[in-house]
Amino acid sequence: MIRINLLPFRAKRQKETIKLEVGIYVLGVILLIAGVLWYNSHLAGKIESLKSEKAKLIEKIAAYNKIVEEVERLKKELSNLQKKLDAIYQLNLNREDAFRLLDTLNAMVIPERMWLMKFNSKSKIQRTRKKVKGKKKKKTMTKTVVEVKIGGTALDSKTVADFMVNLQGAKYRDAKVFSGVKLGYMKEKSFTQRNVKEAILLKSFDVTAIVEPLKKKEDEQKDRKKDQKPKTSKKSKE
Repeated sequence: MIRINLLPFRAKRQKETIKLEVGIYVLGVILLIAGVLWYNSHLAGKIESLKSEKAKLIEKIAAYNKIVEEVERLKKELSNLQKKLDAIYQLNLNREDAFRLLDTLNAMVIPERMWLMKFNSKSKIQRTRKKVKGKKKKKTMTKTVVEVKIGGTALDSKTVADFMVNLQGAKYRDAKVFSGVKLGYMKEKSFTQRNVKEAILLKSFDVTAIVEPLKKKEDEQKDRKKDQKPKTSKKSKE
């Protein structure tokens, strides 16, 4: 019987298998390293791109910040300018209001029958109750008004009454000047003159009234437009 020794063939086969496995492993390692290097290069490129975009964004933000600062500066300048304009307008309004009061008082005085002796003004809080829609209770409204106190002397009580009626109906540029005219007090006083023995009996009085706020020209134009609108009656609608 013939015997064949297969050990050298098997050993050679094992060596070839080992060489193949080592080659595959080495190739895998090389491919892995190449993949890692490629991915690293890709990430580096992306990082550089993001850095470039970040730098551009920072430049844009800096430019926008300058614009925002300029806008804020312009806003402050406009606000200061508006305050100055408001102050000038208020001064003109106060000056016109003072002229309105003095001119109205001068026109309301009854010549040769009464003489004004004092004029004071003060601010006070006025409370009014107003009905609110859908509610039974009335709501208390408060506002700051100017109250004037006018004092003087008159020949008789009728002159004082006529003066109060004149104040209540006084108008300036088609708008009421006073409201809530009330008599504070009225009493008889005697006045003496030189070279006259008999004393003259006059009525000393004190009247208070609420000053209606001076309307702006824009508000007056609106009121005039409202008054000029034709009022349609119910009959014409029917």
